Amino acid sequence: MKNFFLEYENASEYLLKSQNIIWNFYSKRARIIPSFFGIIGIIILYAGIKSGYDIANITSVGEYKDVTMYNYGITIGIGAALLFISLFLFNTYYQQKRKTKELFSFRIRSYQKQGDKLIYIINEDGISVENHDTKRHHNWQYYSSFKSKGDYIFIFSKFQDYRLPYEVIHLNPLDENLVLGLRALLKEKIQENV
Repeated sequence: MKNFFLEYENASEYLLKSQNIIWNFYSKRARIIPSFFGIIGIIILYAGIKSGYDIANITSVGEYKDVTMYNYGITIGIGAALLFISLFLFNTYYQQKRKTKELFSFRIRSYQKQGDKLIYIINEDGISVENHDTKRHHNWQYYSSFKSKGDYIFIFSKFQDYRLPYEVIHLNPLDENLVLGLRALLKEKIQENV
């Protein structure tokens, strides 16, 4: 039976790196939608303003006959609404980031006070994670895939957001033979994302 015992002495530093990695996974896609709304809003707002309608001279003759007050107002309204949605989404993103960092800093202080050790036990049954106050175990059916990138192995869950890693394993302090055996076990149990 293959049994891998990974012990990280400085768990607070390990968790801080893991949290930053997970936040980077999240933030890459979390900024796409607000940026899209902002760009489309600016384009529509610009088109409304540059439509050539003169509010002071409301006529339907000459060069303004195809542009009505209704079209002008709707275009500017939609552009402004998309800009406000974009600003709201960016604001929500940064509030969420701030709250997550506060929660994580509380958790890291707890690790520093009570014993700064984190243990992963990876075997044929699944993955167990232990620290000074909690212990959790998930069977392999809980995990969907893994991805190796640089000095990290990212393990993804079937039941969490499939684009965010559920477990982040740092390979830096580990022996090369241990890393090769760990990757072989992971390939045997769950699919690898390339």
